[in-house]
Amino acid sequence: MKALYSYLVFIALLLTLDVNARVITVNNANDSNYGHCESNCSFRDAISIATQNDVIQFDADYNIDLKEQLIITNKNFTIDAGQNNITINGQDKVRVFQLENSIITINNLTIINGRAIENGGGILVTDSLLTLNDSVVSGNMAASGGGIFNSATSNTTINNSIISDNAAFAGENIYSNGGNLQVVDTFIAMSSSNLFGTVTYLNQIDGIVADLQIIQDSFKSGKSRSVRDGHIPPLDTGTDPLPPEEGTDPLPPEEGTDPLPPEEG
Repeated sequence: MKALYSYLVFIALLLTLDVNARVITVNNANDSNYGHCESNCSFRDAISIATQNDVIQFDADYNIDLKEQLIITNKNFTIDAGQNNITINGQDKVRVFQLENSIITINNLTIINGRAIENGGGILVTDSLLTLNDSVVSGNMAASGGGIFNSATSNTTINNSIISDNAAFAGENIYSNGGNLQVVDTFIAMSSSNLFGTVTYLNQIDGIVADLQIIQDSFKSGKSRSVRDGHIPPLDTGTDPLPPEEGTDPLPPEEGTDPLPPEEG
């Protein structure tokens, strides 16, 4: 009986969450902060009123220029641009998103021109869980993690996105200071000029051990690989290629060509 009661309470809780979840529709490109969404609803206002499991959507294409960063604290909701072209622009003045103690899903958004003195020019993820789907993070700048900074106590998953042309001293596109970072089917442009790498990842900070997975993206051309405690090199760095799979033979030399002779000595 006790087990049945607990199960019924759990189902009731799920139903309550579904009933209370709302769809909040942004209907202008203003960066106003009135704290409500009545006749007019800006993106900043939508974020301020969003609660558990709400979905923020848009009724048209918008370029939203930020006056100050968007701080999301103690929230759990989804931002979904759908078929609309939505660009959130830091105007080379402010960071775009700062997540604190939140669970946020972002779909089909373009995040550009964010600026931060320290970490995360485009997105700073602190004590949070971020899922970024089908989005673009580009043209952002910070000291670490020009595009995205993932803290030691955060979990960031990036799916089918483009993270490129960001700038930083360390981790120009992504910097993961521990935490968990998974990148799936995502193009990450690599700059040979950045000494500290396009993705910088540390797998142990203050005793917290985590993992970075790069799966079927531009780094390894469809190979799944887990990388720990270091930088991911560009494809043509002169490093040894991945060994052939077991049971397969390497490609033979083309006809009419001789194999390279062994080096002398």
